[in-house]
Amino acid sequence: MDIPLWRRHRVGRAPGVVRIKRSGLAPVQAAGLFATAAAGAAAGRSPRARGLFIALLLAIAAVPETGLADPVDLVNAARIQGCGEYAGTDRLLQRNERLDAAARSAAGGVELGDALSAAGYRMKTTASIEIRTDGGDARVAEILVEHFCDDVTNRAFSEIGVYRDGYDLRLILAEPFMPPRPDEMPAVAGQVLALVNTARARQRRCGSRKYAATTPLVYSTVLEHAALAHATDMAANDFMGHQGSDGKTPDFRASAAGYQWLSIGENVAAGQTSAEEVVNGWLASPSHCATLMDPRYSETGIAFALNPHSEHGIYWAQAFGRPR
Repeated sequence: MDIPLWRRHRVGRAPGVVRIKRSGLAPVQAAGLFATAAAGAAAGRSPRARGLFIALLLAIAAVPETGLADPVDLVNAARIQGCGEYAGTDRLLQRNERLDAAARSAAGGVELGDALSAAGYRMKTTASIEIRTDGGDARVAEILVEHFCDDVTNRAFSEIGVYRDGYDLRLILAEPFMPPRPDEMPAVAGQVLALVNTARARQRRCGSRKYAATTPLVYSTVLEHAALAHATDMAANDFMGHQGSDGKTPDFRASAAGYQWLSIGENVAAGQTSAEEVVNGWLASPSHCATLMDPRYSETGIAFALNPHSEHGIYWAQAFGRPR
């Protein structure tokens, strides 16, 4: 008899619990429906997607009748197929040993966040899926497609951890935290500058205030030094704000860096792992957007700093100024 239980838990979002009666499909019927639908979906995809899908089906089909397929293959087959309103993707999930350890701990009752921390896995976003069924691979595939398609097809996820114990299967899908390296700072700063200037070149609304298109910013290494000092302070002391751990403010930091200014501004952020993400975050915030669009500023400097033991892992600062 099938045990009708499957659950989902996402870090940072309220967990949901779903309990539904089994659909009544026999395992062989479910497997047939899954394979037929998946093959049809793959037929219209790229040669790479079709090749990946066929390889996964062959791997699943090669499992002895008395055995169980690798759950990663089941997830990736559903991932390529897509389902409902969610399109498939050929970006397959890769198994991660630390996520395996976290899945084992979570299956033992440890909270997901604590399990990930104990395993030494730092993630950006993650979802945990718990399935309990004696219906075998066919039933697992059916449940994945019917109830977890949004997570299974989420392109942000790139890694997976698995723990299986009898009828119980625990999966953890994750987007790993992968910030830029310190030696990539010049390139990343250049990307931020380009995105900011693209934003400034168009009129936009920041909250209730409308800003006209304005002039592009010129990069200042002096303002970069001020930004780096503050980003480093935030990372080292695990906080985000405009007032430094020493009580100093953006105007003081600019002066301390040797910048002779008529006007000074600053944007800060934490946790974003790319230039696009940090600039989009600033543009979505009325106060940060206003600073970014302010026509008084003509120069800027950009920096980030890392601390793997801090809450957010990466801290950003962008200093704005107009020189005397």
